[in-house]
Amino acid sequence: MSTTGLKVYWRADECQTNGSGIVTQLTDISGQGFHASGTGGPAKISDALNGVPVLRFTGNQFLSHSYLGEIATVIALVRPEGVGAYRALLSARGATRDAYWFGTTSPGGNAIFQRNDASGNDAYIRYLQEPFKWNVWTGRVQASSLDFFFNSYKGGSLALSSRLPITGDAYLGAASNGSLLSDFWMGDLAELAIFDQPLASAEIGKIVSYLKGFYVL
Repeated sequence: MSTTGLKVYWRADECQTNGSGIVTQLTDISGQGFHASGTGGPAKISDALNGVPVLRFTGNQFLSHSYLGEIATVIALVRPEGVGAYRALLSARGATRDAYWFGTTSPGGNAIFQRNDASGNDAYIRYLQEPFKWNVWTGRVQASSLDFFFNSYKGGSLALSSRLPITGDAYLGAASNGSLLSDFWMGDLAELAIFDQPLASAEIGKIVSYLKGFYVL
């Protein structure tokens, strides 16, 4: 995994669980200390992906961190389920609503990458994804655009002139609607990395190749 601008690195084999195998803390192995925690986290499923553990979300589990700051690039190795509904893999709060949203959408269960503008208006890219299959999803926020990559393929781009600041909590596996959580993720997650700068397309391609090689996909 590239360390250029690496801010958060969560991997399913680096976590703490309770006696029932439910994750209570997902360790940030970037060294930055952004550990995600909670009492109702996903289950750790051992040897689920070619001998490597994954996190399994079944529709009401999540972990959180109080504040991650701005998010420029997110790369996740995921196997989505729960198609045909809004499901948040990663979200982060702004002052009045979610500023950042990455997951699936309704109708159709397409992948969605959303980074709302400074007025709180929706700005998003939708892309037809493959449910129940392992793929690498990447969302990138550049100075004036959003980009979504499906594996190494750039699946969409959208002009964005401003961004709603991220000021609140970040959630892995859920979206925040004020004091309520909703749109819980369904599916498996092997790992997720957050970068504080927009990675070049070539660098994203290298990370995708690394992930597919490491997990034998």
